[in-house]
Amino acid sequence: MKIRTLALMLAVLVALSATADAVSITLAPYADTGITVAAWDDTVLTTTDLSTSTMLDFTGTTKVAVIAIKDMFDIVEAHMGSPVAWHTVSSATLTLVHASGTIPSTVYVDRITTDWLSQAAGTNESNVNMMYSDISTSTPWSTGVFDIAADADQSQQATLVWNKSYRARNSFDVTGIVRTMFDTGVNYGFALYTPDGSRIRAFSSEASVLKQPSLEIVVGPLSPSSWGLVVRNGTSDGDTFQFEGAVVPISADAAPSGVVFDQWTGETHPEGRTFEIADVYAPNTTITMPAADLYVTATYSPMIYTLTVVSGSGSGSYTAGQVVDIGIDVISHDSVFVRWMGDTDTIADVYSYPTTLTMPAADISVTARIKQLIIQGDANDDNTIDIIDLNMILIDWGKSHPNLTDPRSDANGDGIVDITDLNIVLIGWGNTGNY
Repeated sequence: MKIRTLALMLAVLVALSATADAVSITLAPYADTGITVAAWDDTVLTTTDLSTSTMLDFTGTTKVAVIAIKDMFDIVEAHMGSPVAWHTVSSATLTLVHASGTIPSTVYVDRITTDWLSQAAGTNESNVNMMYSDISTSTPWSTGVFDIAADADQSQQATLVWNKSYRARNSFDVTGIVRTMFDTGVNYGFALYTPDGSRIRAFSSEASVLKQPSLEIVVGPLSPSSWGLVVRNGTSDGDTFQFEGAVVPISADAAPSGVVFDQWTGETHPEGRTFEIADVYAPNTTITMPAADLYVTATYSPMIYTLTVVSGSGSGSYTAGQVVDIGIDVISHDSVFVRWMGDTDTIADVYSYPTTLTMPAADISVTARIKQLIIQGDANDDNTIDIIDLNMILIDWGKSHPNLTDPRSDANGDGIVDITDLNIVLIGWGNTGNY
């Protein structure tokens, strides 16, 4: 069998009613103006070779025609401006044009419940496992057996005594089938077959426009007195449809990691209708329904954490991962910065100022340790000015902040190790004291 997707350029004629509260859409096979192009997907499931490339060939249940407009919901939503579930199908008619077959027969149309056209709308289906396929090599697949009883819903079956006149238009009332597709949100298309083994061939979507299949659907609002409510990133405590003035509880979904609930936003269709949310900043609140379809959305913002810098600058509120500049307060000539203390895990250099801190997902506090010198020149804090302090001066000789090996070697705290720091050590040589 040759498995193929036959693209029908299906024109979509949109008819708007005179009132804003009632909007209808009609899918038609073709129209002169106001059209949108869609595509049929169709194939034939068969246990034997299928030699005809432009026909939908169905014989009993050994050859079953499968046909669908897989983007039907998208077309309807695009023209209605609201979800398919908010609308009802007033009528639906599937029409196929007779090509050949001389024995009159009743033809059945069922709603397919499994996906035999698994690729995107309007794309080639040649790699889908059907009942059997010879493609071009006559090598059948043995996997994937279509069973009309298991793979289709026969409870809303559409039937028609087929008109065998050449190019006769055979129209099926498929309102119940399409209505179920809308109600369930599942659209795998239609299965066509004969109950008595008689063979019928209809023109497929490869035929010219006037011979192509067509599907006409009339869609209207679900109810003139109720309105659709969609809660994005959350849920509503009630039905999907609400009457004007109904007070409906709404709840935001739990915030993902790293963010917190911010506020509710909303919009109506048609636009411009007013509505009331009891508290837009509460994740659990209520909404009063307007006389319009309503979308409300729970929004989130990054979580904020507090940084406290004691004896320094940089305190504030930040998000996790934010890089913050921190520095120390102005210090007197007889004091020196020693290091940062506290929650220092994410400080770039605890012995440096200014430096940076990467904000963690927590409130933190850091403190600039400032040493007031009782005896200037005691660089290593051992209460004695001696050879160790001299060596620290010599190691950092000529260097300036932030390139000092040890910031304590800057005895006078002017940011550079030079002759002044050396003189402080030499003048205080041997002195001892407490800090």
